[in-house]
Amino acid sequence: MSRPKGWAREEKKKAFTKAVTAARVERGLRQSDLSDLLGIQQPRVSVLINHPDDITADRLRTLVETLDLPLITVAEFLGYTKKQIENELQNIQKGSEL
Repeated sequence: MSRPKGWAREEKKKAFTKAVTAARVERGLRQSDLSDLLGIQQPRVSVLINHPDDITADRLRTLVETLDLPLITVAEFLGYTKKQIENELQNIQKGSEL
């Protein structure tokens, strides 16, 4: 049985939502606390967490920095494969060794 079109993207969104929620809870933050830190209203935080396709690059950066999200979580959400991420990290590491 094949999966419906867009299934992988939906799974990535769910994983992103789960990671953001876990990071928020781990830091003892409510959505209202996060909204204060991000400078947006609480209902918008809920939308960003549960529907991350609408998030801007600046808002994503702020969210990542505020919650100290793992880079791999964000990169996978953006559509990069683990292999692409590993290759990029190796390139960065090689560049810093020069």
